[in-house]
Amino acid sequence: IINVSGSTALEGPNNYTGSTLVEGGSLDMILPTATTTGGLFLATNNASVSVHFSTPGSSLQASAATLGSSSADTTTLTIDLNGYGNVAKPVINATNGTGIVTANGTISVTINNPANITVGSIHLIKYTTLTGSGTSFTLNPIAGVTAAIVTNAANKSIDLSISQAPITTWTARISTNW
Repeated sequence: IINVSGSTALEGPNNYTGSTLVEGGSLDMILPTATTTGGLFLATNNASVSVHFSTPGSSLQASAATLGSSSADTTTLTIDLNGYGNVAKPVINATNGTGIVTANGTISVTINNPANITVGSIHLIKYTTLTGSGTSFTLNPIAGVTAAIVTNAANKSIDLSISQAPITTWTARISTNW
C-alpha cells in the first residue's frame, strides 16, 4: 500500500498474495510470473504505476481493478514490455474474482521497450464488467508504431491495437549472431 506521496519499488521475483493499492504515490514493480496475487488492484488520487515484464508470460492477477477515483483523477500506467513484443497474457488480468474494472478520469498509458512489437493487439486490462465515469484512456506516442487504446467489448478487455509497427530485418552485415 502506498498512500499520498512517495515511491515504492517491488524488485526481483514477485509472488506475493493480496491487494496492490497505490493511492497518490508511485509504484514500480516487476510483474509476477505466478498467479497467486489475486487481490484488488487500485491506483487512485493521481497515482503512477510502472510494471515490467520479467518473462513474456508475466501478468498481474487481480480480483478486480480500480483506476482513478473520480472523473478529475489522472492515473499513469507505464508498461515495460522488455522487448517481448506482443505478449500473450493481459498486463492486468482482473478476472480472478469479481472481474469488475472501474475506470475514472484520465488513464495515461506509456509503452516502454516495444522492440519486437507487431501489428495486432496486446491486452492491457482483462475484465468481466467495465464501469466508471468520465474515462479517457490516452496513449503516449510509441516511436515508429501506430497504435491506439481500444475497448474490446467482445473480448472484455482494454487493448493496445497496433496498426503499424517496424519490421525487424537481420542482414548479418555486422555479425552472424542473431
